[in-house]
Amino acid sequence: LAGVFVQAVEDELMDRNPARGVRVGKTERREPVFLSREEFAAIVGAAPEAWRPFLITLVGTGLRFGEATALQVGDVLWSNDPNVTPHMIRVARGWVVTGKARRVIGAPKTSNGRRAIGVGSDVAAVLRPLTEGRPADAWLFTIRGDYIKPSSAFDMWSKAVRDSGIGRK
Repeated sequence: LAGVFVQAVEDELMDRNPARGVRVGKTERREPVFLSREEFAAIVGAAPEAWRPFLITLVGTGLRFGEATALQVGDVLWSNDPNVTPHMIRVARGWVVTGKARRVIGAPKTSNGRRAIGVGSDVAAVLRPLTEGRPADAWLFTIRGDYIKPSSAFDMWSKAVRDSGIGRK
């Protein structure tokens, strides 16, 4: 909400931001949801095939939708030794909502967001075909040749969870 007021002041629709300096009390955090292997397999099975590498990467790395959808091919760092894992994913950017409610690439959500994440063999197996022969600055995950918008990823996840029959998670 504060961002809307900031933009309204910049656009000279308001003289001042009524939200400036207002502190919002802490809210109770929801307990995290952990899927069993069977539940995750059901969700992956219910998702369109083109989305499956994305889902496997999300669950195998703990990335946020906005981080995973901002990955580029060059962010996947392959070990030179085929017997050595983990390979790595470098998280260097994420989607950020601007004051004009547009999404742009920016720094990760938190100060600890810039990091490297180890990638196990299951995730490496789905990432390898997405990186081979592609330029480093290409989007890692694409649907119909275009980057994945975080809202589209969330919509697909929600539908796959519903269609999986595992119940509300």
